[in-house]
Amino acid sequence: MFKKIITYSSKIVSVENQKKNGFYEVSFKVNSKKYRENAIGERKLIPNDDLIDIGIYDENGKLFCYAFNSKSNTIEGKIKLKTKPQLIVVDPYLKNIDTFIKDNEKEIN
Repeated sequence: MFKKIITYSSKIVSVENQKKNGFYEVSFKVNSKKYRENAIGERKLIPNDDLIDIGIYDENGKLFCYAFNSKSNTIEGKIKLKTKPQLIVVDPYLKNIDTFIKDNEKEIN
């Protein structure tokens, strides 16, 4: 039995896409909380200063993945692509245990 387990609760708060000088620039904000849970289900919020992968799928289905630092449970960043972005995903390779995975991705308009 586990003595403790680390879980995350990540959510894409906002995503914006702009075409500039032949590139697509995707700006995003993600909330990512980190918890320590024990064997009896007690959950405690702990500091999250981890590197978290943010991935963007383009119009051809190709994944572009970049690591961003989480600061105060927030990740903000920009990613430039030559091809049109379609979907943004937090932790696309599922490295972390997320308690609610459905809000980890969002379509990009």
